[in-house]
Amino acid sequence: MKSAKILTIFTIVLAFVFQVSGQDEKPKIFWKNVSPRYKKFSEINPILVNQSDKSIYLYKLHPYWNAHLQRFNEEIKQWETGGKGIGCGTIANPLEPIEIKPSEERQIELAWELSTDNFEKPKFFELQDRETLRPLIGKYRLYLSYAFEPWTLKDTPLKKYVVSTEFEIVNKR
Repeated sequence: MKSAKILTIFTIVLAFVFQVSGQDEKPKIFWKNVSPRYKKFSEINPILVNQSDKSIYLYKLHPYWNAHLQRFNEEIKQWETGGKGIGCGTIANPLEPIEIKPSEERQIELAWELSTDNFEKPKFFELQDRETLRPLIGKYRLYLSYAFEPWTLKDTPLKKYVVSTEFEIVNKR
């Protein structure tokens, strides 16, 4: 009976130690220069920060090296992806990866134009299906995929990650 209690306590402590040590290994990739509220998408100028101890790589296919938008649908409580456009591999140095080294920051363009009905005077958020429109005002998240292995038109990493941050588009008043 006593050995069973000791074994249980040892198992709990060991699980806690593994959980804490696993948290230290998580990458420190995040956005800066993103405010909680905006009046229009063109005001957003995100900066990707790599505070991990490894280089990260962005997808070498346009427009996927840009940040993209999702809008939260309050009715169904799910994120809906905005329009992204078609990927284009006709780029300079297609086999040279887009690398962000440890402790580096990089300005990332937010590709928002194809997620709206009219990018000169948008009134609606347009979903990836290009048929569904949502009111422009609402809760959003910008996101970007990255990897810890070089990611080019030829090399695809086994594991990919996503960095995201949330904000709101509010009334222009």
